[in-house]
Amino acid sequence: MLASSKSQITWNFDSDPGSIFHGYIIEKNQEISVYPPLHVQLAPGSKLCHLHLLPTATHSVPKFVSTEILDAERGYAKLVLNESALYEERLRGEYATETGVFHLKVVGEDCNHPHHRTKPWAINLLLVPTEKPVWSERQYSFQVDSNLPAGGVVGKVTAYAALDPERGLENRLGDDTGMCNYAINHPDNNLFDINGHGVIRSRIPLERHSGKRFSINVTAFDCHIPVPRRATVAVSVFVRSNCTIEWNGKY
Repeated sequence: MLASSKSQITWNFDSDPGSIFHGYIIEKNQEISVYPPLHVQLAPGSKLCHLHLLPTATHSVPKFVSTEILDAERGYAKLVLNESALYEERLRGEYATETGVFHLKVVGEDCNHPHHRTKPWAINLLLVPTEKPVWSERQYSFQVDSNLPAGGVVGKVTAYAALDPERGLENRLGDDTGMCNYAINHPDNNLFDINGHGVIRSRIPLERHSGKRFSINVTAFDCHIPVPRRATVAVSVFVRSNCTIEWNGKY
């Protein structure tokens, strides 16, 4: 069980609320490539003792991934692939071990007594595809209020590009998951737009569409040259009724 002392160590990267660690599991590579690097900012004289992967509501920690401390004094750690364990889970028919994303949390812990911990931070572990991009979810479902204004955010979809070992993570094109563009396929209703980072927005106010559900398909394009590789996912958007109370001047 992790210690509960107040955090006095932090992640050493631009840890705004939208930041996520991305780990890329490549078969035959023992070390899992993580971006940004797993680097903890320690208090003076302290050392990094442990790195913990934590389950979330949607995913347990895969048995074929473990953690190691690279440099205790400087606060560096890494993730390691146990390929034998991966194959064992694959033999048992685990879907996620073919290709997919594990949504987890990661915590760093120093050697003090009591231990100090970083805040649990989101990390997505991706079994790297060989060709097509992979979506972070099999399908997406969003709910918005009917008073969502034009330009309001509906939700975000995320695809991961195949990793080019020769280019590496830091030198590849596109956004932080290697994608160059997203598009809504045949937007007949013209209600939604999507930007190059997968953020879906409403094009018009949605008051007239209260209680309706819309289904769209989104295609993600990686930065492969000369022809981008693509993958498509289904997205469902439900417009909730937004009740308002008006004063009519009577008791």
